[in-house]
Amino acid sequence: MRRGRVVFIWMGFLCTSWSMATRLTHSGPGPLRDSGSGLWGLPNLSDRDEAKVALGNRLLRITASVAKEAIRLRIPFALENPKSSRAWLTEPLQYLVRGGAEFYETHYC
Repeated sequence: MRRGRVVFIWMGFLCTSWSMATRLTHSGPGPLRDSGSGLWGLPNLSDRDEAKVALGNRLLRITASVAKEAIRLRIPFALENPKSSRAWLTEPLQYLVRGGAEFYETHYC
């Protein structure tokens, strides 16, 4: 990126632990996050669910870091994740919005 060889970046990260849609029924797995104090992961998760949350958190932070660098270098980018994702509530992604990133809703179906 810093060498000027990148003209556009398209990014995405796993939405599995960030999605609100997977927790709508009582028959599915329990919630991994909420939109408040449990945004980065709820307490008392199983080891397997903690690993999912940790991976989601790490990928979000890496993606946000690349996006921040793209903004600094004036490289256009797209960050793909569902509109309803809790990820958009996090400080790293809110920082992008405050920094001038624009949102566009796209439907692939």
